[in-house]
Amino acid sequence: MNVSRRQHLGRRICSDLDGMPSLQPNQVLYFVIAEYKGERYVPERDTSRMSREKTLHELRTGELDDVVTIIETEITAGGQLSSRDVTAAMLMEAELMREPTLPSDRLAALHDRAQDERKNWERA
Repeated sequence: MNVSRRQHLGRRICSDLDGMPSLQPNQVLYFVIAEYKGERYVPERDTSRMSREKTLHELRTGELDDVVTIIETEITAGGQLSSRDVTAAMLMEAELMREPTLPSDRLAALHDRAQDERKNWERA
């Protein structure tokens, strides 16, 4: 690749980045780590959908499922990055972490069924 082509590509990449929305100071984003077939991943989400309200909505509607961790990240006015794990609080607020209300024998049966399904899924 010649020098002029490299410079052209560099200008093009910079102009593409100029069109992207920038992150504002004191903006809070919620990053979700989920699990699929035993592998963890970060679901692709636009920054406009990473607010607390939209993250809770996606948790409630099932758009985000098999959540392992939710990390709240804030960019401070000084440009510093602050983050913390808010998984339990967010899942409780989204009503996904419920206290078991079933009798213990029914819970044990549900647990056994889930283990059987997991074994069958891994064999397939």
